[in-house]
Amino acid sequence: MKYLADADGKAFVIDVDHPGEVLVDGVGHQVSLESVNRGTTYSILIDGKSYEAYVDRRDGVYYVEIGSERHAVTVEDERLGRLKRLGGEAQAQSGEVALKAPMPGLVVAVRVEPGQTIEQGQGLVILEAMKMENELRAPRAGMVKSIRCRPGQAVNMGETLVSIE
Repeated sequence: MKYLADADGKAFVIDVDHPGEVLVDGVGHQVSLESVNRGTTYSILIDGKSYEAYVDRRDGVYYVEIGSERHAVTVEDERLGRLKRLGGEAQAQSGEVALKAPMPGLVVAVRVEPGQTIEQGQGLVILEAMKMENELRAPRAGMVKSIRCRPGQAVNMGETLVSIE
């Protein structure tokens, strides 16, 4: 799975298709990541060098502190990022729209209920994938027709989570 990351204004393409290996802008790194205390502190081993990272997520931004350095990081699925830039979100302005899982993961929270009126960009579902929580937002304004997931449920990439009309 490829992701687009922005760390302090610098863009990176991150590929995590191989266990224990991460490609950053095409360069391979051996990586091991372990949560130390419920997702705020991580022990990271990158190419044999050990780091301890503190992560605080606010408003879709990860604030990562390693040693004396602090970085603001945003991450999005590469395909979703491309669709946004190509105007893909704006194309579905009428009819039913399905919010689909952009990656396999675990549903952490569902923030809406059937019949609820929603705004474009409103957070609908929190999906945990690769030890990161991702807020999935409404591609357009409308009304929640149905919810096809629940907290604690494992979902596959492409699975419909919420239908909007």
